[in-house]
Amino acid sequence: MPNGSWCVIGHDDDEVIKCFKTKPEADRYLENMKKAYVDSYNDTTVDLAKATISARIKKILQGKVTDHNSKNPKYRATYRMLAASFRRGVGAYNTNPGSVRPSVTSSDQWALARVNGLLRALRTGKFKNKPYDTDLLPSNHPLSSKKSYEIDEINVSYEEAEVLYESDFELEPENIKYANTEDVFDNPGEAMERSKELSCAIGVHTHEMDGDTVYMPCKTHAEYEEATKPSKSEKPKKDRTNFPSPGDDMQVRISNSKYKMFPYAYAKDLKENWPEIWRLAGRGGKDAFEDEKGFTGDDAFRNWTKYQAGDRSESVLNWVRRRERFMGRHQGNTRLNGTIANIKWGGVSNIGLSAMKKIINERKKLVRSRRKKALDTQSEILDDLFSKKVSKNVSKILESKVSTHNASNPLFKTNLRTLVAVFDRGHLAYNNNESAKKDGSSSADHWGLARVQGFLYALSKGMFKRKPYDVDLLPSSHPLSSNVEKVSRSET
Repeated sequence: MPNGSWCVIGHDDDEVIKCFKTKPEADRYLENMKKAYVDSYNDTTVDLAKATISARIKKILQGKVTDHNSKNPKYRATYRMLAASFRRGVGAYNTNPGSVRPSVTSSDQWALARVNGLLRALRTGKFKNKPYDTDLLPSNHPLSSKKSYEIDEINVSYEEAEVLYESDFELEPENIKYANTEDVFDNPGEAMERSKELSCAIGVHTHEMDGDTVYMPCKTHAEYEEATKPSKSEKPKKDRTNFPSPGDDMQVRISNSKYKMFPYAYAKDLKENWPEIWRLAGRGGKDAFEDEKGFTGDDAFRNWTKYQAGDRSESVLNWVRRRERFMGRHQGNTRLNGTIANIKWGGVSNIGLSAMKKIINERKKLVRSRRKKALDTQSEILDDLFSKKVSKNVSKILESKVSTHNASNPLFKTNLRTLVAVFDRGHLAYNNNESAKKDGSSSADHWGLARVQGFLYALSKGMFKRKPYDVDLLPSSHPLSSNVEKVSRSET
C-alpha cells in the first residue's frame, strides 16, 4: 500500500482494491459505497445509518447464529447476514404496512420473523413462500443469488472503509468481541449482581453497542475476562458427562440428579399389589428424545429395578440420563395419571412426596371398595350354589346361624358355604356310622347341624368341647386353623 495514500480494501479478503492520492477522491467513492449498500436492501428505503440494532435484538440474533451453526455446519449463518435481513424487515414494516399481518404488533417482531424464515431457507434449502434476501445467503448455497462477494470500483480510504464496514455490519468493539452475551446487561443493577457471582472485584464497567450504553460485571473488562476464562484443568465439553445438565461433568448417578428419587419400595408395592392403579398411566410416558418405539415408563421401572440392584451397565446409565430429561419435562404433573408416570420413572414431582402419596392413597381407597364389592358378589354367588346342596329347610337354618354368629363375632366371621361343608361332613359321618342309624334316635340332618353348632363354638371361643375337627375350614387367621396364614399384602 503506497505511503500517504487513501485506499479501498475488500472486507472479505483484505485485498487492496484501489488507492487515491487525495482524500476528496476517496470521499466521493465513500458516498458511492454508502449508496450502493442502501440500494442493496432492495425491499426497503430505510436509512442504514439510522437503522441501529438494540442490544436486546443483537443478543437474540447472536443466539440464533450460535444455535444454527451448532446444528448446521454445512451452511453457516453470520451475524452480519441476520443483521442485514433484520434491517430489511424493519424497512418493510415501516414502508409497506399493507403486507404486515394484523397479529404483528411491532417492527422487531416482523423483522425477527423475516430472520427466522431466512434461517429456515439456509437450513432446508427452500423458502415457505416467495424467496427473499437470497443475496445474503452464502455463495455456495443453492438458493444464493451471488457466486462471490465483490466491491467493484467503489474506492474509499482504508480507515473509512473500516468504519463503514463496522457500522453497517454491527461488528462488536474489540474488547467485548468474545464476551458471553448473557453477561451484557442494559442496566447496572443486574451487572452488579452478576459481578458478585464471579471471582472479580465487585463493580461494573460499560461499553457502547449500537449507540446504547451496556453494562458488564467486574470493574474492568480485563478483570471480567480473567474471571470467566476456562480453567486449564477443565475438560472440553465433548469429553464431559454433561450430567445432570449440559456442560456439567458429574458422575451419571441418581444421587447427582436434579430431581429427588421416589421411594423404590412404595413404587414396587404399587406395581405388584395395586395393578388397577399401576396400569392407569398406560405404559408410563414416552421419552421424546428416543426413536419412534420410545422408552416408556415400564421400561424405566425395569431399569430402575436393575439400578437398585447395583447394575451400572451402559443401558442402565442411559436410563438415568433419560430420567433426567423426562423429569425436566414432567415436574409439574399433579393429576393421578401423571403422578403414576413420574413414579414409574422414579422421580418426585414439584408437589412433593407427601402430596404424591396422598393422590395414590385416595385411589387405593376406591380400589379397596371395588375389591370388597367384587368379593361380596362372588361370595353371594358361591353361597347360592352351595345352598342348593342341602334342603331348603336346612339352608334357612344355616343362613340364620351365619347371621347370628357374624353379628356377635366380628373378628372371625363365617359364611353359608363353610357351614354347608361342615354340615355335609356331619351328614356323611352319620351315613358311615351303622350303630347311629340302628339307634334311630337321630337323623343325618341332626348329626350335620350338631356338627355345625360345635364348629361355630370353636370359631367364637377358640376351643372345641371335645376332639377338634374341620380345622381346615376355619379362617387362616384363626389360632386353631390348620391353614398356614398368608402374608397379607401391604396397603400403605
